[in-house]
Amino acid sequence: MCILFFGLVYFASAELGHALSLPGPFASIWPPSGLYIAGLLLSEQRRWPLLVAAALVANAASGVLLHGQWLPISLGFWLSGTAEALAGTFLIRRFSGLSVTISSLRNVLAITVFSALFSAALGSTLATSVITVTSKEVLWVPVWQTWWLADALGMLIVAPLVLVVATDKQILLRMASVRRSRLFEVITLGSTFVAAAQLLFGSDEPYHRAFLLLPFRLWATLRFEIPGTIIANFVLAMIIVINTLRGDGPFAAFPVIAERTLIMQAFLYLSSVFFLVLAALLRERRQAAKIVQDREQRLRLAMEVSATGLLDWNINTGVMTWSPECYLIFGLRKEEFDGTAAGLDRLLQQEDRSRVWAAVHTAIEQRTKYECEFRIIRPDGNFRWVVNLGRAVYDKQGQAQQIIGTLTDITESKRAEDRMRLLGEVAGVLLSTDDLDAMLHSLLARIGPTLSVDAYFNYMVEDTGDTLRLMSYAGISQETASSITRLEFGQDLCGTVALRRQPLVIPYLQQVDHPKAQWARAAGLRVYTAYPLLSGDLLLGTLAFSSRSVDQFDSEELAILQAITQYVIVFCERLRLLHKVQETARRKDEFLATLAHELRNPLVPVRNAVQLLNMKAPSIKELRWATDVIDRQVQQMARLIDDLMDVSRINSNKLELRKERIELTRVIEGALDTSRPLIQQRGHELIVTLPPELIILDADLTRLAQVFLNLLNNAAKYMDSGGRIDLHAEQQGNEVVVSVKDTGIGIAADQLPSLFELFSQVEGSLSRSQGGLGIGLALVKQMVEMHGGSITVFSEGLGKGSEFVARLPIVIEQQNTPYTSADNKAMPSSKLRVLVVDDNFDAASSMAMLVEMMGNDVRMAHDGEKAVAAAKEFRPHAMLLDIGLPKMNGYDVARTIRQESWGKSIFLIAVTGWGQEDDKRKSREAGFDLHMIKPVDPLALMELLASLPST
Repeated sequence: MCILFFGLVYFASAELGHALSLPGPFASIWPPSGLYIAGLLLSEQRRWPLLVAAALVANAASGVLLHGQWLPISLGFWLSGTAEALAGTFLIRRFSGLSVTISSLRNVLAITVFSALFSAALGSTLATSVITVTSKEVLWVPVWQTWWLADALGMLIVAPLVLVVATDKQILLRMASVRRSRLFEVITLGSTFVAAAQLLFGSDEPYHRAFLLLPFRLWATLRFEIPGTIIANFVLAMIIVINTLRGDGPFAAFPVIAERTLIMQAFLYLSSVFFLVLAALLRERRQAAKIVQDREQRLRLAMEVSATGLLDWNINTGVMTWSPECYLIFGLRKEEFDGTAAGLDRLLQQEDRSRVWAAVHTAIEQRTKYECEFRIIRPDGNFRWVVNLGRAVYDKQGQAQQIIGTLTDITESKRAEDRMRLLGEVAGVLLSTDDLDAMLHSLLARIGPTLSVDAYFNYMVEDTGDTLRLMSYAGISQETASSITRLEFGQDLCGTVALRRQPLVIPYLQQVDHPKAQWARAAGLRVYTAYPLLSGDLLLGTLAFSSRSVDQFDSEELAILQAITQYVIVFCERLRLLHKVQETARRKDEFLATLAHELRNPLVPVRNAVQLLNMKAPSIKELRWATDVIDRQVQQMARLIDDLMDVSRINSNKLELRKERIELTRVIEGALDTSRPLIQQRGHELIVTLPPELIILDADLTRLAQVFLNLLNNAAKYMDSGGRIDLHAEQQGNEVVVSVKDTGIGIAADQLPSLFELFSQVEGSLSRSQGGLGIGLALVKQMVEMHGGSITVFSEGLGKGSEFVARLPIVIEQQNTPYTSADNKAMPSSKLRVLVVDDNFDAASSMAMLVEMMGNDVRMAHDGEKAVAAAKEFRPHAMLLDIGLPKMNGYDVARTIRQESWGKSIFLIAVTGWGQEDDKRKSREAGFDLHMIKPVDPLALMELLASLPST
């Protein structure tokens, strides 16, 4: 019956969605998406196939039978909706656990973020793909946007309504039993809200007047929390969509259907999310305030029932009168106190007497109130703390005649202070280490003397989820601990706590024949209390405390132990999150290392091929130009891959420069090579003026090229087509001044000072499709200053273009030490036997050809086993050995060769895409002489081989 009911409701909601759709493939809101995900959340997983089947039948009945959809298209829509609902359900349950109520901020965020954002995007992608495949006239992006928001609105508006009705019985009861005055408020709010919404969206009112509904929605949220918000969201959505379909309201003013739908949906989406989150926050805050209020009421009640006695002391006669409560405080019968100040003095601890009477006499002299604390020992031997507050009464002559005061037993508050101090010390212990066992041992050392705790037992849930393992303990023998190392849920004391997820307290353990505490009795334990370690709905383990010196823990001691347990839960959760973060960081590092390795591999044959072309045909001008361009871009790509391995450098705002002597023209050409396609695409005129003299910089080629690339790209992007860009460089003293000037949008005077700040953007640039994130110019400034230079910007105002001027120091020693480009170096030669090993055939072949052109005898191998065999036969002078090889990796190959007598003299060079410090350490330990990162500089490799002996 439930499945049939779900199918009928799904069919009705689908018809409602069709009725609320605008012309064309532009659905305004799709209720089935919210109903679908709510149904899955409310059902057991074994019933999901039935719900999916019911959705299939209802979807086909609505789409195919009533609206003439082609059956394959209807099936595609059903598949997209099913994938969307399953993904949203999975994400919501992972985030909020098994709870499906709309009663907390966590659950509201789960629906608004995971379902209405991520899963709706998945469903719209699949559905839009179905539409665009079957109809080439449909534009993908507009359909995707409206479909996504339609599904998201269905989840935001329908799903919360279904979940509240199905799960929050208390809310429904409160709504049904509303008082007459509250009923009037509900009617008034509902009618005025509907009337105002209809007035605003049923006429041609300007769009901004929709915010006049804000007081009504705030009223609904503040007074009726989540139910009021959900109902208001639903009513407003119906009014807006229906009026828009009729051609009324501010959204109907947009002539383009896609634009009209998108703006209407965005308004409903953002406002619904805002008020849902606000309602959840208010509910949690009110619940927290209620908890605080309840605690305050209990505290006031405790203060009212606390026993405080009255004291009346006649100073002249020395007679002291007590109320009955004072006798209870001191543990005396009335005849046991002689009613004098001397009698009271005898009851005080000797160390406190002089201090107490000094406070009394000082207050009499200064006509002030006095307060003094002192210790007493009752006749039964109990130690107590007492506070005495009082004031003197004076006659007309100003002589003290009487002391009126109170006596209060503050032993418990003193103990509370000590225990609060203890909790503070416990908090310090929790922060002192990340080792759970060491923390718990330190914890026992702190709480043991105060709470008489002699033993503790900490179990953690194993991966199976239904067993516990003893992770830390103290106070019992190792033999006893070995007998309770592993517990099933329900077994023994802590197993029972884990199964029930409730605390367990067993006082007078030696006198109680508890069926699950035989080992505890045998160990001499007299009291046992255990608590579940619960983080939300997740059971982490259990924590138990025990004592051999007392038979029970009083209520305050139990409260402290429970508070300590909460501290331990926070500690365990912090450890769990820390391990998760560490694991995530480890996986990220592995991913980056693998990505860098895989990106470097294709660069190796490219760079080797470039070097071979340079060596084979150096006289062909066009070919030489092409190889120079390829070589520069390959080097820059390799440098950027290296940067990928140091993401923290960017996060910590630290950039590392790799400086070398380079020509200014190389820097400019590198930037122009990359920016020229964009400049040509935008139809701009580019004028480049470089100085005739040779300018040498001590700089990082990639970073400095990035500076000018950023400036050129900004000029091209923020300028209408057909503009002009002037790049001018000239030497001024010991500096070179490079300016990039454009005829673009310009910069307002008030924005110039903050232009180089992080996330700063020029006003109006966001209207352009290529607006950035506001970090480019901040990086430009940082990189220029790291090179010892400076950068400034000039603009005469909006629409009048802008000019960026960078000043960089030049190397003045070039007059005495002429600069020689690396491209002019002669190719070194050598006569070596070289074995090249790489499973990438292109990389191995190109490297072999390059090394062979130096005059070396070269052989190749493509896996680890063949590399060892070839080395044994060929006896090379040097090996260029990749690490990631099949059959045997490069490390194992190196170790195997080094174990042979003939392999100890081979110069082993690791040529690999793995370039982290740990990879370099592993290569050294395996026996490599050198670790080179792909793509290797061919000239550097040639020089290295030329330096090796041939014997």
